[in-house]
Amino acid sequence: MRDDKKHTTAVLLAAGSGSRMASDLAKQFMTICGLPVAIHSLLALEKAKLVDEIVIVTRAGDTDDAVFYEDFLLECGITKVTAICPGGATRQESALCGLAQVSESTTHIAFHDAARCLVTSEMVDSVIAQAHENGCASAATKATDTIKLVGRDGVTLTSGQPLRENCYVMQTPQVFALDIYKNGAEWALAEGYFATDDCALVEAMGIGVTLVDCGRENIKITEPTDILLAEAILGIRGGGK
Repeated sequence: MRDDKKHTTAVLLAAGSGSRMASDLAKQFMTICGLPVAIHSLLALEKAKLVDEIVIVTRAGDTDDAVFYEDFLLECGITKVTAICPGGATRQESALCGLAQVSESTTHIAFHDAARCLVTSEMVDSVIAQAHENGCASAATKATDTIKLVGRDGVTLTSGQPLRENCYVMQTPQVFALDIYKNGAEWALAEGYFATDDCALVEAMGIGVTLVDCGRENIKITEPTDILLAEAILGIRGGGK
């Protein structure tokens, strides 16, 4: 059930270059089933019942990005976007750029990678609902393969190996009570701490994150073969979110 005292702003992180795609076109602009990758993600956020507003973070220094999104907002009837802003040099910096644009009404912030275009509105709502209840939550999926830790030489370590049943692969959205995330971000800036995802910022402060299993379809477009996989999955879904 929706709690009207909670106001969630989704930050769509679309500032990546897609260096592993072997293409001059950034991955968020590549087309899957007739729409750019980032627009698939944006539509899922738009349709999510627990998302109240959306901030889009674009590539720094590329003024054409904002025009691109503004055109699609009109074409696709997207109404929840309240700001489009340039990001930073790293994902963490881009998240802070998005954080600076949220409205005063915001109680929770949801970060989603634009390249994770197979997310559905139902997935988004399920993660937000957990964050509303527990403070922090993230999409994830349970590891199905055995995970091995290796040293710098690439040889497996002989002790401390993780149990597969305790391992999850992290996804987005990652959702936090605004005050918790702000504290984590401020701590990271003061300590010069850099993380590969937003959960690490609050975990470093001793705060746990509730994981919501969103399945293996919630992939991130990273390599050319991911485009083919995403097209196949969306085709089975009928192209919808």
